[in-house]
Amino acid sequence: MQKRVGEYDTKMDSAFKDVDKAQGEVKAAEGLKPPDLQLPPQPTVKQTDPQKVWTSAAMVLAAVGSLWSRQSITSAMTAATGVINAYRQGDQEAANAALASWKINNENLIKIHDYQQEAYRDALSAAQSDEKGALSKAQALGYAMNDPIVAESRTVEELGRILEERDRQMLLLQESIPKVLEGAAAKEAAEELQASPEYQRADKIGKAKMFAKLMNEVAPSTYKMTEPQQYAAEDKAKKALMTSAIGKAWSAATEASGILDTLTTNPNAIKSGVISQAAVADKFTQVFNGGRAIRGFQMKMNTDHASLWDKAEVALQQFNKGGALSPQQQSDMLAAVKLTVEEIKAEYAKSIEHEQATSIARGLDGDAIIPDDFDPSFLPSAGSGSRDVPGAGDPGGGQASAPPPEAIAALKADRRPNAKAQFDEVFGPGAAARVLGH
Repeated sequence: MQKRVGEYDTKMDSAFKDVDKAQGEVKAAEGLKPPDLQLPPQPTVKQTDPQKVWTSAAMVLAAVGSLWSRQSITSAMTAATGVINAYRQGDQEAANAALASWKINNENLIKIHDYQQEAYRDALSAAQSDEKGALSKAQALGYAMNDPIVAESRTVEELGRILEERDRQMLLLQESIPKVLEGAAAKEAAEELQASPEYQRADKIGKAKMFAKLMNEVAPSTYKMTEPQQYAAEDKAKKALMTSAIGKAWSAATEASGILDTLTTNPNAIKSGVISQAAVADKFTQVFNGGRAIRGFQMKMNTDHASLWDKAEVALQQFNKGGALSPQQQSDMLAAVKLTVEEIKAEYAKSIEHEQATSIARGLDGDAIIPDDFDPSFLPSAGSGSRDVPGAGDPGGGQASAPPPEAIAALKADRRPNAKAQFDEVFGPGAAARVLGH
């Protein structure tokens, strides 16, 4: 130990002599004044991803730090790459080993940083009474600790800015480390959850709740949102649903249905002037066009309700030309509208439930993202928000809406073998048997 201390003192003496010699040469050069170098302003780190924050801070520290600290940074970055590659390959054991290496190299980096910063600041503590001597001592320490940026600094002010930037970046790096480790633990825990029998048995909403509960336990600092963040995220999800193609189709269909219901209660509404023929034609068109916005809708209607759909199309064309409709044609059109609205509702419910599950998994309120013009009881998972045990109950156990009279009439007139099955798809299992009295 004494030998190592002696070697260090010898190196320090030699470094001080080299610095003094260099400064003497600079002073001897008449009129030569060393430039006051400044660090370029560093951009404010706006990332919230802990991995990106750590990477950004590490890269800046590698640029403005010592060669000694750079070794630990390089090793930590290599280990971080190893973690990512191991995750991609599905090798959890390799990921854990690389993560352990990353953690150790970060600990070494922090120790080196703290040691050097303390030494430099101790050297600069005498700057008020002896600025030249303080700078010379700091420069000598820079030479001794393989830190050319400090060793070549020209003024106390310049060196102070260097040390401040190192501290700033180190603070960002240190704050991100536990969050990165938390994220790694969350990833491993999530994979274990997804492989569990309980998770496999749960429905979509149940799985989302189980995931949210787990993340709150293993990754609270990175998973939980502030109330303003949560409200903003929920509002964004709701607006995305309402402005989607199916959301717009539903809004148009519900508005049109309200007007068309007038014809159901008053078949002579057009003839008596309660509602104009043009308005009715426009609303029929809105509903049918909304249905066509659904992928595969046209094919399904042509396959499952071909006769009714053809009659409605013919009636609408006649109606658009100003022709009067017979009571049966009017009834056919209304039945086609009701079926179309049911199809739109079913597709929209699927989209909403999918977004609900995604939102719940993110820690949001699944009920808060349901569009205002959509009745929550229409959802396949209706009532799931009040379940105490995630995944309990009947998956997709929502209540189907009651079939309208027009749809019942269409079913009774439909002689196809699969008519009952298709009716049940729209209005729920057993609906055809109930309305037919079987």
